[in-house]
Amino acid sequence: MRPYLPPPTPAPPSPFEWGRREGIRALLGNAFDLKFETGTTTLRVPSGQAAWEMFIAGFGPTKTVAAALEPQRRAEFVRDFIEYHERFRELGVAQPREYLVTVGVKG
Repeated sequence: MRPYLPPPTPAPPSPFEWGRREGIRALLGNAFDLKFETGTTTLRVPSGQAAWEMFIAGFGPTKTVAAALEPQRRAEFVRDFIEYHERFRELGVAQPREYLVTVGVKG
């Protein structure tokens, strides 16, 4: 989604910081003893189009970026999003997705 984001302006931290150890440490490190665990899950949908429909209906960052784009740029975003997910297609889309679990104990 990065090519479709507007230029950075002073704003609250990105919600994606919650998926990075460094970001979580910056947000919570002074108040908690943090431990991390990583893993991989697989997004399974029938097609890139189905992935688009799922993300545009329920994933805030995708909805926000799409809503901010002018029609031609939005069409390019939709096309690129679908093409990206189609790269993982065999009998449907099976995209590996890393996750991060954080446990914080109040110090």
